[in-house]
Amino acid sequence: MNLAEALITMATPVRIPGQSDSTLVADVQNELNLMSTKAASSGQVLPTKPLSPATGVASGLATRPIDALHRLAMATRPLISDDVYSWYRHWSWLRYLGIFDVSGSGLRLSAAGLKVRANQRRVMSEELGVGVGILVAEQWCRHLGATGPIVVVDVDLALYEGRRWVDLHAGKLRVGGRQPDYLMIYPDRSSSRTFTFKAVECKGTVSPANARGQLARAATQLASLSLGGSPPQGIAVGTISDRAGIRYRAVDPKEDSDSDVVTISDADLRRARQPAGAERSDAGVISLPAGEFIANSLLVGMGTLADYAGNLPAAAEFLPPATRERLQRVERDRTTRETEDGQFVGVEQLLPTPGGEQLRVFSGVAAAVDTALTSGSVEAVRTAQVQFQQGRPSRMTTSQPQEPDLSDGPVVATSSDGAVLILSRSR
Repeated sequence: MNLAEALITMATPVRIPGQSDSTLVADVQNELNLMSTKAASSGQVLPTKPLSPATGVASGLATRPIDALHRLAMATRPLISDDVYSWYRHWSWLRYLGIFDVSGSGLRLSAAGLKVRANQRRVMSEELGVGVGILVAEQWCRHLGATGPIVVVDVDLALYEGRRWVDLHAGKLRVGGRQPDYLMIYPDRSSSRTFTFKAVECKGTVSPANARGQLARAATQLASLSLGGSPPQGIAVGTISDRAGIRYRAVDPKEDSDSDVVTISDADLRRARQPAGAERSDAGVISLPAGEFIANSLLVGMGTLADYAGNLPAAAEFLPPATRERLQRVERDRTTRETEDGQFVGVEQLLPTPGGEQLRVFSGVAAAVDTALTSGSVEAVRTAQVQFQQGRPSRMTTSQPQEPDLSDGPVVATSSDGAVLILSRSR
């Protein structure tokens, strides 16, 4: 597969089959019961919640491969300094640019993708699980009522480097490393400071037999973070990628109450960067105040977006000090690109390919969002992202992807927070 063929595949609409029904819920619950019994025999208590099918994702997901790789790139934590980050930031789409094949309307692994073996195959499955899982979670949020931009925040980054809620070296964690992967945060219509938050755990495997156990483990992770007194509603998504194609399974551990809406105060934003502490309970749950943690998570998400687009002053404004110290960014020239969704500002890089061509990679953010990020105002960023999302109604969901452009033009992927990824050939 040459570069031109790979880019056409990236832009081709596909439908990824999905399952989220009572049969799957029963199977995962059985696995969860076995896990709980085993943990109890060793003196541990696993946090659990009742399971149910996930709303709006039972019939599959219509998308494009480039959208999954864009979500994977955006979900990557910005913890690598510039000596290697210029390559690392492109790792997801370079590594997987040629591993997809389209058969009919379904998505499969290419011949090259099927040849990946051993530990590299495990890594590939997990990373594809992140890209597909976030797309599924976005569709789920839309069916739950999200109409505005959805911000994806790495929970580990918010926990350990944001306000340093959890000190890994303090010896206080009884069950280490068990929390959801991401938070999905989106604005509520009632106020510019009111947000809904959901939890997401993404899994990936090459074996359908492993999927139920992965989803059971994911359910315990979703129940391990308590915000405002109870775990938020969450979705566990397991992606299977084998010779039969790429598909997913999802379950929804329901929230205990209607507790996943919070209004952020000025005090929450001020405290978001002050030292704090939290311990994991005997049941393995980290309990945090919702307002302060969501405020901290929003700042982390906005800083990650600014870093993705090469806006270093804005990244320094929003990201935690510990993360800024790790980044050691070098200022890069920024450029502007136009797409059907408007004007974007970001950074561009030319990368050589084995065929002698160059791949031009642009990662940026909508110009109005970029300006708002530079202002350092959470409200300004939220307003700009809402306006951007309202200007792209055809992409409010991933249910109706457009037909691919089979010309020699660029391949473009955007997300509702204003981020863009543009891939094109350069001779």
